[in-house]
Amino acid sequence: MKLGSSLYSRLERGSTWLSATWALEITSAAFSLACLLALFVVLSVANVEEIMVWHGITLNTITSILAMSSKLSALSVISSAISQTKWNLFYLGPRSTGLAEELWDVAVIGAVAFVVAVAFDPFAQQLVQYRGGEAYNSNNNVTLPVARRYDAGTSVTNRFAFIDRNSSLEGRIYQADFRIQAAVLEGLTQSSQALVQQLPVSCPSGNCTWEPRASLAVCSKCNDLATSIERSLEVAEIPLFLLLGAGGTGIMRTNSTRMTLPNGLWISGLDNYDVGTPKVRMVASGTGDRGKTNSM
Repeated sequence: MKLGSSLYSRLERGSTWLSATWALEITSAAFSLACLLALFVVLSVANVEEIMVWHGITLNTITSILAMSSKLSALSVISSAISQTKWNLFYLGPRSTGLAEELWDVAVIGAVAFVVAVAFDPFAQQLVQYRGGEAYNSNNNVTLPVARRYDAGTSVTNRFAFIDRNSSLEGRIYQADFRIQAAVLEGLTQSSQALVQQLPVSCPSGNCTWEPRASLAVCSKCNDLATSIERSLEVAEIPLFLLLGAGGTGIMRTNSTRMTLPNGLWISGLDNYDVGTPKVRMVASGTGDRGKTNSM
């Protein structure tokens, strides 16, 4: 019982001391200013930076907590000050009707202070604004595939290619593998936008830029070489087994007309000989070396 009475008396003395002094109001005012200063520091640090998240708490939440704490502490001080001003007016004793006007002025000041305090928190939230922008991020996971060479498929030497013996050219038959054939056909049928989307790039941010890169690609170009063809008449020697089959022996000589390209590729046809083929096409393999092609 004595312990309870002692504790109660201590609490009563502490409450009386707080009521008789401005210690609580001074502490509240200091806390309000500290929250306001902390709000200024937080907004200054987060200015023009990435969106800040601290242990799952966003910048808006921190701003709201600091603004609300500062507002409530300031309202506590204002409420005590208005109340004390009212009692000071009554303490001066009976006066004329000017007391009512003074009380009205105090009430107006209090109302304005509360309106400003209510608007403080929304305006504090308005200080936090987000703007989109680009920032450089040297992420090693960003990749862009580049093809340097193509060595798939098959290549077979053609023994019956019509090439001069003195030429460095070689008759060959090329067969691309299925993957490159499918890629070429898809490139002919799909739009450029759809083809770009199929490129297996790695970009974690979704907005990556690369320096220009040279990559292997498939392209086609047709050049008319009619003006470059040289026409000449000659005597052709044809093995008879080509005409008569395995039973044919010997060589047959006959007049022929020969068409030759500047790089040595040629085709010869027997004069007045109908083989049932109205057209013969000569196709040369593509190359980036001007010295090994007919036309670039």
